[in-house]
Amino acid sequence: MSHASILRITEPETIQAPFVIDSPHSGTIYPDDFRHDCARGDLEKAEDRYVDALFLPAAAACHIPVVQALFPRTYIDVNRAVDDIDEKLIDGKWPAPLCPTQRSQQGTGLIRRVVRPNNAEQVYDRKLGIADILHRIDNYYKPYHRALQETLDRVHDIYARVYLLDCHSMPSAGHTGLADIVLGNRDDTTCARDFMAIVGDAFAARGYSVAYNHPYKGVEIVRKFSSPREHRYALQIEINRALYMNETTLEKTAGFDSLRNDLEPVLRQIIDYSYVK
Repeated sequence: MSHASILRITEPETIQAPFVIDSPHSGTIYPDDFRHDCARGDLEKAEDRYVDALFLPAAAACHIPVVQALFPRTYIDVNRAVDDIDEKLIDGKWPAPLCPTQRSQQGTGLIRRVVRPNNAEQVYDRKLGIADILHRIDNYYKPYHRALQETLDRVHDIYARVYLLDCHSMPSAGHTGLADIVLGNRDDTTCARDFMAIVGDAFAARGYSVAYNHPYKGVEIVRKFSSPREHRYALQIEINRALYMNETTLEKTAGFDSLRNDLEPVLRQIIDYSYVK
């Protein structure tokens, strides 16, 4: 299976900073074998739509590689552990031990069962066969994780350290007083608090409100691809969708260009920190 419909790596001719950006949830290419029963429009509202488009110009200007998934998170979610599978979805007995988390119990584990967390609308009108789920793992999940690991390794080989910025968007509804930007380092386990504060300061300097580890701490990607002892750091960045898109129509608003243009100076400020350390 070609990577062309699975993921994209945008890499500068010369990497000039110890950073990698990834956008695991901005994919919009729906595989033919998805065969969801719910309306596609409902699934599209779960996408981190435009996050890749927001960060790509800044990454290019700063000569930083970007890894992005092209398939939707509702098909298989690369920001979940590979064993975080909802047993209610499986037709048969899974061939290995499972470790479903609260996300699977809510229906939004590795393979999504419901359209939104704790929502009654089902994605499928059937259970999924073991072969179907393994196909998604082997041909979508593993290639993405492998590409991200290889990209991080290349940067680490150059600088003996690497910072992963794991980029997402968050719905504005349902969170009273939700900040513009939420940064997550899983309670100071995936990167130092001072690095997270530098990122927060860079956004705050451009007028954005920032929160830390609430309501989002970071999930599988920052956990798996961080190892501070080996100088591998990861930070999840959540951007409030109300800043740049209409969350009902999914169209960009006037705020899109403003936010996109702010990301290059934000990124340059963060990079300056990395050279001081």
